[in-house]
Amino acid sequence: MKKLFFIEDKKNIKSRTAATELKQRYADITAARLRDADTVVVLGGDGFLLRTLPGLLKMQKPVFGLNLGHVGAMMNPYIQAESNLPDRIAAAQAVTLHPLEAECLDWNANTKSVYAFNEVCLKTQKPQMAHLGLIKTPKPRKQAALLPGQVLAHTIYGDGVMVATPIGSTAYYAQAGGKPFSLTSGKIGIRSICAVPDLCVNHLVPDTMKITVSVDDFIRRPVMMTADSKTIRNVVQCRIKVCTHQSVTLLLDQNRVRS
Repeated sequence: MKKLFFIEDKKNIKSRTAATELKQRYADITAARLRDADTVVVLGGDGFLLRTLPGLLKMQKPVFGLNLGHVGAMMNPYIQAESNLPDRIAAAQAVTLHPLEAECLDWNANTKSVYAFNEVCLKTQKPQMAHLGLIKTPKPRKQAALLPGQVLAHTIYGDGVMVATPIGSTAYYAQAGGKPFSLTSGKIGIRSICAVPDLCVNHLVPDTMKITVSVDDFIRRPVMMTADSKTIRNVVQCRIKVCTHQSVTLLLDQNRVRS
């Protein structure tokens, strides 16, 4: 049988308890080391899974999440006294997740790149609106056609802007008024956050697009970038794209996959 490796959230008592029970129940197929496993089982909530995924990018092992948090949009239900976990994993549908890569330039001319599986946000650091310039361009050698009525450039005055993946469209993106879209859509969502009404942005564009966000008047109106749980402050410019050479395979119960 295929070997499982359990990753628990040490700060979540329900996760720790479930990990102990599952490791005992499936002791014969529990791998002692991550590299010896066929499937990684993550026990926790969406936030814990998001913090865990970047560390699994190079492992190329499928990930099956069990929800022991709150919303669990990226997870599968945790069943008390689980007795058919290997069968559930074998029957699960595989979804390939490509992270967003955000390359940020800050005030001091430092450049840093980070990955995000849910969304990348540019948000004001002070209690006043940010002034942002947004440009969307097709990636080289992948000239994606623009959607009807789509614009290439936009100005945003407001709290900020976010770029969301399909898996992230059920999270902050949805809370900001966006509509969740299919995991297999080949799209990314761009949405302004609390923007001046005439300057709102709400676009669904091909995932071959590169997004550039420039910060105007960044000294008086500083902006920070958040990529899932990572933060970079005092951003001047941020370039965002789907990183096609990096991926994680997420395993979801059949009824959890949005068509």
